Amino acid sequence: MTQLTSKSDKYRSLGGMALVLVLLFVFPEVLRSYNRVVLGETEVSLPMFLISRLFYWLCLIVLWRYAVKIEGKPFLLYEERKHPIWKYPLFLIGTYVVLFLGLLIIGLIVFLLKTKEESTIFKQIVDLLRGNYFMIFFTSLTAGVVEEFIFRGYLQPRLEILLKNKWIAILIASVLFGLLHYGYGTWINMLGPFFIGLVFAIFYDKFRSLKFLIFFHFLWDFVILMIQTNR
Repeated sequence: MTQLTSKSDKYRSLGGMALVLVLLFVFPEVLRSYNRVVLGETEVSLPMFLISRLFYWLCLIVLWRYAVKIEGKPFLLYEERKHPIWKYPLFLIGTYVVLFLGLLIIGLIVFLLKTKEESTIFKQIVDLLRGNYFMIFFTSLTAGVVEEFIFRGYLQPRLEILLKNKWIAILIASVLFGLLHYGYGTWINMLGPFFIGLVFAIFYDKFRSLKFLIFFHFLWDFVILMIQTNR
């Protein structure tokens, strides 16, 4: 793993993480406020939703340039590991089972506490994507590529080096990943992604296969959106 040896290296990485927070948490809220206040739109529109997906790709490009030009480090500090081809189906099945059981338990707890909330934003997005297979594919691809590169590929290794504790780094990266979904308007829509981010972060720490996580994340979102939009 590429190290951050000097103080200037660490300060630049802190600047990169601050850049992530601004790009992914401040600018989207500005966009939502503009949509509500200036345009007077209370519902998600397809053009605005598409712009938000394109904005995530822009964030990844900006962050990548920052890592290379300002930090002077590879975007990915962890070297990608190669695994025997037969392991990937096991990764796929194992990760799916862990997520399914974990989310099932979370759903059961929410049901028992009678605190289930419905996200009107998510419902609007599902309605927008209904029958639009290109946008379903593009939305899933954006989530898989951009979110994995930023949260697992960029943030997690740098947090581990700076904090000198991989478990705190995993927890912080997962919390931020959950908070990324706060725009859906309910805490349940952040709790599920937090758990998913935690599983992905632990997997990345152990197996160092970002390619697999990108594929799995894309597939997970794609299947969920296909199910939701075809109800």
